[in-house]
Amino acid sequence: MSTITNYIITASLAWDQDELDALNAELRERGECVFYAVHQNIGPGKAFEMCVLLCAGNYLEIMTVVDCMNAVEWREPDRVQLFACRDQDDVFSQYAWRLANKNDPRPKCIGCGQRWTPREGVDATAVECDVCERNGRL
Repeated sequence: MSTITNYIITASLAWDQDELDALNAELRERGECVFYAVHQNIGPGKAFEMCVLLCAGNYLEIMTVVDCMNAVEWREPDRVQLFACRDQDDVFSQYAWRLANKNDPRPKCIGCGQRWTPREGVDATAVECDVCERNGRL
């Protein structure tokens, strides 16, 4: 049995092959599958106005992708987005991937990757933030 998660990363046209190579090197180090650039392979007509990278990972966790994305020095990180469609989901969801401070002691949500402060009475070792828990993202 497999659990496939489909991933899309979009980036500005200032994107460089070095960024994809760095991301894939991080993923390979962890024994994971890699992303492929597809924006250049679109048929006749207008060209894509952004970079599009695709990956389908078997048991590839979102936080693994987030960690690998954070290891890359993106030229325009504000224009990079991560979308994932987990096994059994019908649509893609956008995920935050930029971790402003890796030394932040607050827990990191495994649903969206954001650091969050547990409200009073909530277990500080919980793995998902209030928003993801309410939306049933996990």
